[in-house]
Amino acid sequence: MCIRDRYYFVCLWWGLLIYLSIFSILFQLLNLVYQPPMMLSLAIIILPTLAFFLIGFYNSFQLKISASQLIIPGINKSVKIVHLSDLHLGPVYSRGHVDKVVSQIKLIDPDIVVISGDLFDGSMTVDPFVLQPFSELRAKTFFALGNHDAHFLGIDEVKKSLKYSNIVLLENEQADCNGINIIGIDYAMDTESVLKRLERQGIYQNRLNVLIYHAPQVSMESLEKYNVNLCLAGHTHGGQMIPMCCKQFAIFKYVKGLHRSSSGRGYIHISVGTGTAGPPLRMFSRSTIAVLNVNS
Repeated sequence: MCIRDRYYFVCLWWGLLIYLSIFSILFQLLNLVYQPPMMLSLAIIILPTLAFFLIGFYNSFQLKISASQLIIPGINKSVKIVHLSDLHLGPVYSRGHVDKVVSQIKLIDPDIVVISGDLFDGSMTVDPFVLQPFSELRAKTFFALGNHDAHFLGIDEVKKSLKYSNIVLLENEQADCNGINIIGIDYAMDTESVLKRLERQGIYQNRLNVLIYHAPQVSMESLEKYNVNLCLAGHTHGGQMIPMCCKQFAIFKYVKGLHRSSSGRGYIHISVGTGTAGPPLRMFSRSTIAVLNVNS
């Protein structure tokens, strides 16, 4: 068994043991008020464990397409954006997953594709041609680093894998795409660092300024001060599964979906992810390709 297969096997067992532990604890709580017969006891633990495991596995690999309409006053043009995040390419997700994602994007035919971090899992090096299908897209693809890209895989390996695609890596910089301003900021642990990097960009008003930043840690109200009117984030996986979701709900105000700022002039969209971290299991969502139709 190769390293990739062993990793996949361990991840699946890890996920199964998490569910088994959850239902075992729930059974112990049930035992305080009712003690069922032995066979029923086993069924109460094993059947829900297997059901959640199989449904979670299915949710991880079946791509869902979500669509949202955004109205942003004062922007210079309308645009259709595909938002991907957290593909976690590596031992679990590889070329086959990329092929499926790109096939769906071709059918959507967006103007811009954005990947808001954790394109790579970082647990092992990847095939340098894994992202080649992105070169087949009509739309240009922009990408900003997430924590797994920068801290686990490493920037040199990331750049090697981007070489055979049309994906543009934005490292604390901005780029114009047919009149749309795309800003990519590297992942940072503290909000202050993000805002300082953003301030250095000198972003102009009266146009669509799209910020790609991995985690939804900066409020849209703060970003609007720097003329950002759309922020695309990920990192949370939409909670993915217990107990991971507990941490995300505790840290971030928003964990998934589209949220409008209090001024009504801007939005933040948090992708639930187009892959998974750790066990390929999803309890609260499916791996998703988000389509954002932005109009003035």
